[in-house]
Amino acid sequence: MFQRAVADHAHAEEGRSQKLRAAQRDYQATVDQINAETRDYNAAVNELEENFRAGVPDAVEEYFTEVLALSEYPAGFLQDYQIAYRQEPRELVVQYRLPPVEIVPAARDFRYVKARREIGELARPLKGS
Repeated sequence: MFQRAVADHAHAEEGRSQKLRAAQRDYQATVDQINAETRDYNAAVNELEENFRAGVPDAVEEYFTEVLALSEYPAGFLQDYQIAYRQEPRELVVQYRLPPVEIVPAARDFRYVKARREIGELARPLKGS
């Protein structure tokens, strides 16, 4: 009976060890893949930085496109733009389509009125005022 239990334990231990080795191989493969992706990403970032500093038009345009793409704007504010970089005069041209005037809030500012315990709206002055 004891010998049978020892044999069962040894068999179970071997199965556990195989599963552990398989899990470790999978883990290491995942780590290696993440490290390779990180190296590739960092190399691409470093290349972009070098090209940006050197004034390579594609790199400058890519950088500023990313900046504008990651910027947050109010709802309804479309992000419709074009970017061009001219290396010789070191000039960045950003053509940005602005939203219609209707999107501009009517309020210029908000103030808390303690006496009435409410937030009051300060109207935006009309154009030409």
